[in-house]
Amino acid sequence: MFHAMLPTDEAERRRRAFVVGRSVVDYRAPLLYREESVDVDVRVVRCRGARLELGYEIRDTDRVYAEALITMAAYDLETGRPRRISQPELDFLARYMTD
Repeated sequence: MFHAMLPTDEAERRRRAFVVGRSVVDYRAPLLYREESVDVDVRVVRCRGARLELGYEIRDTDRVYAEALITMAAYDLETGRPRRISQPELDFLARYMTD
């Protein structure tokens, strides 16, 4: 999902980083090892200022195994400070927003 918006230049990647501030996972059902794959659905729940919230759902056709909410901050690793999410990043993330 995010590879398309990552800068190719390493220095620019450090200035345009995201860091995880919080992660909450609700386990709904056991997911035992098996050969069949499961889906991991990711959506943008909220994106504002320097904050990005992503919702995750781990599921197959029959059930949901886990749901998660990850809060991230847009961050400049060079200055060690949060930064505002840029307009190109907002435009990219808007494709994954939920209503």
